[in-house]
Amino acid sequence: MNTMIQSPLRSFFIALLTILIFTACKDETSVPDDQPFSVTARIPAEPDKLNPLITFQAYSRVVNEQLFQYLLQFDPETLQMVPQLATSRAEVSENTEGPYVGGVAYTFEIRPEARWDDGQPVTAEDVAFSLKALFHPEITPPAIRSYFDAFKHIEIDPDNPKKFTIYSNQTYMLGEAALGGIAVMPAHIYDEAGVLKDIPLSDMSDEAKATELLGSNSALSDFAASFTSTERSHDPALINGSGPYRLAEWESGQFIRLERKQDWWADDAKDKNLTITAYPTELIFKIITDQTTAVNALQAEEVEVAAQVDSRSFVRLQEDTSFTNRFNLFTPLAFQIYYIGFNTRLPKLADPKVRKALAHALDVDNVIENLFGGLAERIVAPFHPSQPYYHSDLPLIDFNFDTSKELLAEAGWEDTNGNGTVDKVIDGQLTELSLSFLTSTSSQFGRDMALFYQEALKNIGVELVIDAKEFGAVRDDFRRLDFEVFAGAWALEPIPDDPKQLWHTENAAPGGSNRMGFGNAETDELIAEIRSTLDPDLRNQMMRRLQEIIFDAQPGIFLFAPQERIVIHKKFDGEATPLRPGFFVNDFQLKKD
Repeated sequence: MNTMIQSPLRSFFIALLTILIFTACKDETSVPDDQPFSVTARIPAEPDKLNPLITFQAYSRVVNEQLFQYLLQFDPETLQMVPQLATSRAEVSENTEGPYVGGVAYTFEIRPEARWDDGQPVTAEDVAFSLKALFHPEITPPAIRSYFDAFKHIEIDPDNPKKFTIYSNQTYMLGEAALGGIAVMPAHIYDEAGVLKDIPLSDMSDEAKATELLGSNSALSDFAASFTSTERSHDPALINGSGPYRLAEWESGQFIRLERKQDWWADDAKDKNLTITAYPTELIFKIITDQTTAVNALQAEEVEVAAQVDSRSFVRLQEDTSFTNRFNLFTPLAFQIYYIGFNTRLPKLADPKVRKALAHALDVDNVIENLFGGLAERIVAPFHPSQPYYHSDLPLIDFNFDTSKELLAEAGWEDTNGNGTVDKVIDGQLTELSLSFLTSTSSQFGRDMALFYQEALKNIGVELVIDAKEFGAVRDDFRRLDFEVFAGAWALEPIPDDPKQLWHTENAAPGGSNRMGFGNAETDELIAEIRSTLDPDLRNQMMRRLQEIIFDAQPGIFLFAPQERIVIHKKFDGEATPLRPGFFVNDFQLKKD
């Protein structure tokens, strides 16, 4: 598929349905921890930036999580949130008095051992800096800031610089998750001049005040320009985090190489868990966009770990004993959704009947079986089927060309000039129903599906023109909303979904994540209620109502939740997980011969 949107949240919530984790069992013959070794993993596209506060691209996250850390992080085995930089989960209490009455207070403490590479301790000031930077209008897009807009004040314990409380002015279903998922960055390195230090969090979290400050304080814009600069997110000398690895080398379009820190703070940490372990002395992420090249690299053992292997190639590898003798292959149900999106802002796609016609013309079962090797579970709604609010009572869209033709005719589309493509007069001009399909050259499945859909639509008089581009160009088109139909995927987390980022009209503008342009006042109000409702049963009812509205509007075709296709060399004691990217290479250990 095309670009993978990654949720910026990490949470303590656990999916209510059991998720099986397929693991290569830990071998008692692993080598001693101090023996140097490297792991070479394939990533399907190049990260855009190595700064977790300014990018939420899934491929960037794979690398960023080795360089930076969070208050809380997912345990790859249990899928539960566990403390990473924090000593424990948040202490949560209701605000019963003061300026934030009706909201919630979240108290964290940072691990006493946690320190930066220069020896300075990780403190609450670093958390405050990271939060303020996140709210900076010239740093983080509104779609991301919306997850944090309830947080108004941070109070640092005067007797313990590692302890702090963050206050919200309202309840939020993912409050602790949002705070736990913030990457903590060193204030003394990324804000040497202390531009953000004396600005209250309440001012930065108020968009009007933050904008006013930008107009009166040029240093804020200078800070943003430096913080978001290419050098700050590409130059090894300028990237600093508390994670176990440092950036050693980045050869654009080829590879990213990380080196294990020799004196990493967590080596001496108490109460260790899998999120603060790191065994390999070197990690190499090879950027291989072409699926055939990726499979060839695995077969030649130039790559030792890979996920998102082309589904049909993966099935062939499962049957190749010369390959399975050297590699373990895993297929956990991934926290992802594959879909086709329609730009409903455009006149040709504004009518739900047209979008429903396009949906009925696609044989999704055939797509899963013949284009995806059967490695997927079909869906009808834009949420993961493991979630308790997934609306399984909604009917799957049946494949029926006659239904498609009837819907197009009802919407006024007919082939009036006999050229084989239906047309309609729009704004006084005869318009053919010819649609451009945006997909990435790096996705074999995306290209195959585009060709399959192109042939299918000919049967109902719709022309589909395939527009295959490099991943970066696709991403730029998304930001500009310069597309008609597109192949997409969402990378999810095993937590309750906050629908605001993808479905609120606030995020339907250029640069936002509501690419399909869905929504109205009714759905915006429903989303606001969902976000502020803490009762899971009541919230689930509202989530099902939202899915019903989305189903009726048909802003896209929700295809399936894929099984991940993960390959790990047998020389490693390594685990596969449903969490993105399907493996945690920092936990890999080398087996003895």
